[in-house]
Amino acid sequence: WFVVASSPLLLLCFSFDPSCEMDSTLRASLNFFFQTIPIKDFPPPPSGKCITLTSDATIMEAVQLLSSNNILAAPVINLDPSNPRKYLGIVDMIGIACFLLDKVYEEHHTLDSFHKHDVLSQTRLSAIKDESFWAPFMPLREEDSLLDAMLIMGKYGVHRVPVVSVEGYITNIITQSAVVHAIAKNLDQFQEVSALTLDALGLAHPVTCITVTIDDTLHTAIRAIRDNKVSAVPVLGFGQSLVGNVSARDLRQLILNPALFKLISHPVRQFLSSVSVVEREEMQPAISCRPKDSFGHVIRQLAISKIHRTYVCDGAGHLIRVISLTDVIDKFVTNPAEDFVDRLE
Repeated sequence: WFVVASSPLLLLCFSFDPSCEMDSTLRASLNFFFQTIPIKDFPPPPSGKCITLTSDATIMEAVQLLSSNNILAAPVINLDPSNPRKYLGIVDMIGIACFLLDKVYEEHHTLDSFHKHDVLSQTRLSAIKDESFWAPFMPLREEDSLLDAMLIMGKYGVHRVPVVSVEGYITNIITQSAVVHAIAKNLDQFQEVSALTLDALGLAHPVTCITVTIDDTLHTAIRAIRDNKVSAVPVLGFGQSLVGNVSARDLRQLILNPALFKLISHPVRQFLSSVSVVEREEMQPAISCRPKDSFGHVIRQLAISKIHRTYVCDGAGHLIRVISLTDVIDKFVTNPAEDFVDRLE
């Protein structure tokens, strides 16, 4: 889908060292390339339609709709005529899971009875005012470019960008996963980037990672996801080696499966060992890479596995850092000199 006639990237074929960093000429050409692609031409979601919720939907109805469509978030259409906003925002599994956990611990419900409590079946999305419940809603217009969407995703960490018509209706929802998948299918157009090593791109330098251990509670892991505004946390075992992760997709299973939800106060190790084969297939395992791997290898790995992050580990399996879809997209675009968010507004 990315094939564009007279692509400026194709004019940049030259000999290069994969251990070298990207230069300013290549960065400018990447920006120009994505700016030539109209956002209205980006392929629709796999289902062929944009999945939305209405503000009168209950929490359980939201979870069921997200699960049945195998997605983690959806825009919410406002049905209240007194509210001028067409959309309340985007609801996602992280916000739902943390909202429910707060109710459990604030109101002292027992975990055994929680699934029978009316907080799931009677609380409507329109009643939730807590801003931490909602994911960022940063729509673009149909006349904007793919560069605009990638800047929002790569520079500001927004996972999904709605595209709206002149009338204000959502015509597409572009996700980080869809963008990385499109890049992976067209890596031959990005050889100057994809051949670089993670080391060369600065994606293998040690950074402080938000982690939990196998002995921490599942509740601790979910809190870490919410409090640090990430979509997953790696789980470390003996000797600080990577043994798994807890992600937003796991949270969906927690809400739908009362047996798993009862493990909230138990160690993460028990949760990881308790999921069934079917549930494990629906969850996201931890995948890893090495500092000397090529960027293209990591992009293909993420696209094929449909996973939102990979963990850079050393030869002993010790965690060095996380590479998210945000990090991948960020390497393909450069923020303009002017403030991008102000320009969008």
